[in-house]
Amino acid sequence: MDYNKNCKVELHVHLDCSLSYEVVKKINPKITKTIYINEFVGSSCSCLNDYIKCADRAVEIMQSEEELELVTIDLFNQLKKDNVVYAAFYLINLFLPGALA
Repeated sequence: MDYNKNCKVELHVHLDCSLSYEVVKKINPKITKTIYINEFVGSSCSCLNDYIKCADRAVEIMQSEEELELVTIDLFNQLKKDNVVYAAFYLINLFLPGALA
């Protein structure tokens, strides 16, 4: 069964936990698939600390207006591909010194 044909609802989506490899690579071309898996997805994320480390790494590359726009458009494209008709988004408001504020 192709579940992509079914309309879906996402009730709790964190932008910082929704980065695709494609958008991460676009922001930082030095990121390989292996680095992406280890630093942005986590190989196991068997505990909350591992999961938070991946989210922290994602926040590091979402510090400019352009980066936020890229990851937001990428998330919209992911949702469209999955046939999501409604999504509730959460964006943590964490910026590094000297970044977008």
